[in-house]
Amino acid sequence: MYKLALALKTDHTPIIKFNSAERDKINNSIDQLVKNQKISWSFNLLEKNFNTLFSITDQELKTLSLNSEYTWEQLENVTLEVNRNLLNYLTSQNTYLDHARFYLSRTFGKESQQLKSFDKKTTELFDNHFAYRFLYKMRNFTVHCGFSLCSITIRKSTKNVTFIPKFMISELKDGFDWGKIVKQDLSEIKDDFSAFDVIHQSFECFKELNNCLSYIIKTLTDETAKTALNILTISKEDLHKYCFLIEYENESKIGEIPIHYFK
Repeated sequence: MYKLALALKTDHTPIIKFNSAERDKINNSIDQLVKNQKISWSFNLLEKNFNTLFSITDQELKTLSLNSEYTWEQLENVTLEVNRNLLNYLTSQNTYLDHARFYLSRTFGKESQQLKSFDKKTTELFDNHFAYRFLYKMRNFTVHCGFSLCSITIRKSTKNVTFIPKFMISELKDGFDWGKIVKQDLSEIKDDFSAFDVIHQSFECFKELNNCLSYIIKTLTDETAKTALNILTISKEDLHKYCFLIEYENESKIGEIPIHYFK
């Protein structure tokens, strides 16, 4: 076991020595702040994959449009690249949902109001937005059945060539269990449809969902930070002046206070 003290960064002089109960409360508070921060990584991953999907696809298609004599193989390679980035995005959607539910369940309990609020929001988005429920199911389709984004519509004008990635409706309807609601959605669609329109709409839904999660996290973070600051007896504005002095039986170490968690 070790002893914990608050010390000045300038010379590591101990200012406050904490008893074991205070030490444990500080450790538990910081552990919780770390968990609160890490749950945001899942949405960051989703957002990065969303941006990569569009930036890389835009770059690939612009390069292709400059080539007036593009080949079937070149178009096929671009389609593969789009599908690769789409699969990353779809996977990160499911990762975000799984991580969020696990975090809320572990932090607040399986019957908690926080988890119920999050689940209520996911149900609302699924019921009211085709793009959300379609891409929610699309991940399993892509993993188990194949790449669905296989069509790139080509529009030519006197000035340029425009390539539009689309979902092939014939591929989507071929033998996959979409569930009752999405199956009905697809039955009413007759033509291939723009992939990027749907992806944009879906990402807007996830931003809305993440606002719900962020509110829950912020409430807990504020409470946890307040608990730690009360024990440390310093303001968050002054945290940068201090560090932890960790004293073991035969040695002492300096520990950084993660001040970015207290902002």
